[in-house]
Amino acid sequence: MAKHLDDLEFHVAEKKIKCVDDSGHAVDPAKPNGIKMEMFVFDVFRFSPQFSVLLVHRDEDFSPLKNAPGAKECTPDTCRQDVSFLLIFFFPLFPFVVV
Repeated sequence: MAKHLDDLEFHVAEKKIKCVDDSGHAVDPAKPNGIKMEMFVFDVFRFSPQFSVLLVHRDEDFSPLKNAPGAKECTPDTCRQDVSFLLIFFFPLFPFVVV
């Protein structure tokens, strides 16, 4: 990817960014007041000489981590919970011995 770094484009996302007004009071804006410049892992796919896509059940193979702890979804806690449920499902399918 390093040789294609200059070929990657930023995605611009308008965001509501908490800030402080002139009097020092915290402001939680009602509408977007800033931008976030993002790059995504899938942006590099076009540079791959070989590329494949797998169609999988999202709840079995993907648990997004987008937010900090305390948010409603896509947090470290929800990811840990998803992995735990997956292990509970798969462990009985593969017998193993703990030494």
